[in-house]
Amino acid sequence: MQISPAPQYPDANGYSRKELPLNLVVLILEYLDNAADLANLVRTSRLLYYMTLPRLYEKVTLRSYAELRYRDGVPEGCGSGSPFSMGLNGLATSNVGAYTRELRLAGNWKENDSDEFTKGRVPDSTVMLSIVARVAIDKMNLLTKFSWELDTKPMYTVYQGLAVRPNLTSLRIRFPTIRIPRPVTSIPPFPDLKSLKLYDIDPLCYPDDISLLLLHSKKLEDLALDWNPRMRDEGEPSIHLHSLFGKCIRANYKLQLKSLALANLYTPNYDEFEAVVSPSALHSLTFINSISRDPMTVFFDDAWRRRKHLPEDQRHWKFFRSDGIDRESAAMLAQLSGLEELYLVNVRRPSSKQSPRNLNVNNANSPSTRSPSSVASPITPSTNGAAAAMASHQATPTANASLAAEYLAAITTQHSANMRSLLLHEDWQLNEDAALHLLRACPNLEQLGLAVGGDAHVLLRKLMAAGPKLWAIKLLMKPVGPLYEVMQEAGEENHRKVLSYEFCKNMYRRLKWFGMAGMIFEVGGLVEVERKTPMPTPGSGSGSGEAEASAGANAAGTGEEGIDIGEKMDTSTVEDVENGEAGGEGSNRSNSTGKEQQQQPQELDWTVTYGEKSYVRRVRFATWEEARHVSIFGMDSLEI
Repeated sequence: MQISPAPQYPDANGYSRKELPLNLVVLILEYLDNAADLANLVRTSRLLYYMTLPRLYEKVTLRSYAELRYRDGVPEGCGSGSPFSMGLNGLATSNVGAYTRELRLAGNWKENDSDEFTKGRVPDSTVMLSIVARVAIDKMNLLTKFSWELDTKPMYTVYQGLAVRPNLTSLRIRFPTIRIPRPVTSIPPFPDLKSLKLYDIDPLCYPDDISLLLLHSKKLEDLALDWNPRMRDEGEPSIHLHSLFGKCIRANYKLQLKSLALANLYTPNYDEFEAVVSPSALHSLTFINSISRDPMTVFFDDAWRRRKHLPEDQRHWKFFRSDGIDRESAAMLAQLSGLEELYLVNVRRPSSKQSPRNLNVNNANSPSTRSPSSVASPITPSTNGAAAAMASHQATPTANASLAAEYLAAITTQHSANMRSLLLHEDWQLNEDAALHLLRACPNLEQLGLAVGGDAHVLLRKLMAAGPKLWAIKLLMKPVGPLYEVMQEAGEENHRKVLSYEFCKNMYRRLKWFGMAGMIFEVGGLVEVERKTPMPTPGSGSGSGEAEASAGANAAGTGEEGIDIGEKMDTSTVEDVENGEAGGEGSNRSNSTGKEQQQQPQELDWTVTYGEKSYVRRVRFATWEEARHVSIFGMDSLEI
């Protein structure tokens, strides 16, 4: 990029001032993604108004709330309408919609006259919502992503407007979960659609028909189907895949999908997916709460386990994610080759499942009350569901070790050279030999989530030294027991201080993200600290800093030796990586002499010294939303 010379202008005092080149301003604006910062820039000057306006309206999210919200004692929208309605009005009546590339409508839409549905008429408020949304969509020629996450369905006029958008490639719809009669719309085809995600599909809540959309969307690559969990919870076989894929089956058309995600699936297997999905193109598969060993769903779920051997054209997956672990899945992993990402989800949805003897007609026909907020928090592990709890309680330590050994044997023998991101199960506590064997067998591993036994902080140092590319690590821990409570009671600030000293050591130089006990920390560069008292010498144990760091790091351990599951691993692909020579910067520090050696940061006690100054790592507590782009955190959730 070429930057024009900055012109100089004399001011009233005779000093010359330079004007920032406009192309440099545009470059800076590209790195701003906070709506509040962009809004402040818009108000700064006329020039910045016109330059920032496209960035401000590039991604628009409008959320409607069921209750009136107050800010500083004043209702939101006082003197006009709600922020949702005024925002939609601005998109529909002004020209800012021409800048919008992503539009998301979410929240609760008030349907005070919803009884009109039972009389065969759509309420006026719902009709007007779809009309205004259609007007706004018609102004968005650059629209590429659209999400409808309101608790009422869009009408056909909205789909018509989306179908003629020339650049629309992503569609996300959340269907209502209330059993009120509604018109069922056949969604028209979107020629350029590449990603389709549907949530809360419930056959008894009048979802829209997507069969025509699937048949004519020839560019579709990513398909995610999330059914309402009510059917699995109540053992209700009301899902029929033929209603979704029937047109594709009759036309003998196979979807060229690259990614397929299924959640809360409860239906017999009549080979619909084999008939409509081309296996040669598929490289990503996600199963959430779909196949389990639960006695209430085992008759349907076992039908999906019939295939013991995968054909050659189905062994090239790059991504696999599931919240279930069993020997069939381990055997399937052993047949694949070149897997790059594997995530065993540990978060569980709070179960509303009732035992078979408690099921009755009233319970089976009660309306579902699931909403987006009812899903378990991604970073606060909830109580395990019935199926997961049953599997966990019945599994003996020997069975756990055997199952873990089969998974890790498949990983280290079939996928060691390609594996970049790995999230293991929290029930598998690996000892030092097994954990180091895994790291050395997978030299390209960048993100790792695992449970360890024994002295966790010592093992963590060895893991970081053995992983030449490891920059994100998550220590898994069950959300029950006194140890987890102690870790939580210590607080994020105490953990942050301890970790800022621990992560000064050279083996952590690549570390950017760290998680433990439901907490996530972002690890940055070095920050200077005052050194008011002499630091303890390494190994003396007399200093409070070392004691605090050791105590905090040891808290991540379990006090157990861990499971030795290395005997089933294939050691032929293991690469020896010395603890002190993990590669990268700092590996030849002992060879530097003279002035070069004096200029390099030196490890001393629990800080890094540079001359007479001392430094610690910058460690910041992060929320799950801030860290969700890191796979081992973002993928450990029930979202698809």
